[in-house]
Amino acid sequence: MSQAASEAAPAPRPPAPSRPSAPSRWRRVLKWALWGAILLFGVLPVGLIITYRYVDPPATPLMFLREADGLGRDWQWRDLDTFPVEVIQAAIAAEDWRFCEHWGVDVDALRGALQKYERGGPLTGASTITMQVTRNILLWPGRNIFRKGLELLYAPLVDLLWGKDRVLEVYLNIAEWGPGIYGINAAANAWFGHDIDRLYPDEIARLFVILPSPLRWDPRAEDGPERRRYDRVRRAMRRVRIGKGWAVCP
Repeated sequence: MSQAASEAAPAPRPPAPSRPSAPSRWRRVLKWALWGAILLFGVLPVGLIITYRYVDPPATPLMFLREADGLGRDWQWRDLDTFPVEVIQAAIAAEDWRFCEHWGVDVDALRGALQKYERGGPLTGASTITMQVTRNILLWPGRNIFRKGLELLYAPLVDLLWGKDRVLEVYLNIAEWGPGIYGINAAANAWFGHDIDRLYPDEIARLFVILPSPLRWDPRAEDGPERRRYDRVRRAMRRVRIGKGWAVCP
C-alpha cells in the first residue's frame, strides 16, 4: 500500500461502550430499593428507638399532619414521677389491662382482632400502649395491615430497650387528647382548666375516656358513649396495682 493511501485511511474507532442489559438494570434498581428499605424501615427506626430511650421526642408525625390541617400544637411534657398515681391506673385500666404482663404485644388480643378482620371486620383493637407509642413516634395514622405489621415488629424492641416506665412516660406525653392537644397535662388544662396533679380521680378517668376518638368526644359529657366508657374505666381503675417507688409495674 502506498504512503498516500495509508495516510488517507481513517483511524479505527474505539469500541462503543456496552449498555447494561435489562436484567442488569433491574438488579441494580432492586439493589438500591433493598438498601433504601433497610434504611427506612430498619436503621432509621432502630436509631430513633435508641435515641428516644434517653431523649424526649421533639415531635411526632401525627403532630405535623395535624398542623398541616390547620390545628395548633398545645404540648406540655412532664416526667412520669410528677403524675398522680391515678393517671397510671387510668392509663392501664382504659388502654392496656395486661400492660405489665406482655412484651409489647398482647398476643391474645391480637389473635381476636385478626379473627375479626378475617371475617370482614375492621382492623381495630389489640393495640397495646407500647404499640400506640411505637405508632406515634415512628409511623403514621390510619388503619391498614402494613402499618399494623410494622407496629408488631417494632413494639417488642421498644418494650425491651425502654422498659415499662419509659414506655408509659412517653405515651402520656405524646398521646392526642383533642384537636391540637398532646400529652395529658395539656389535656388537663384544656378540658378542666388545671394541671394534672390538681384534678380529681374522676376527672382523670374522664380524660382517658376520649382516647378512642379525641377529635370528637368530650370528657365532660354526661351521657352517650363517653359516659358508658367512663363507668368502665372508673371501675377498672380500682383494680390496678402499681409498683413501689414510682415503678409502674409491681
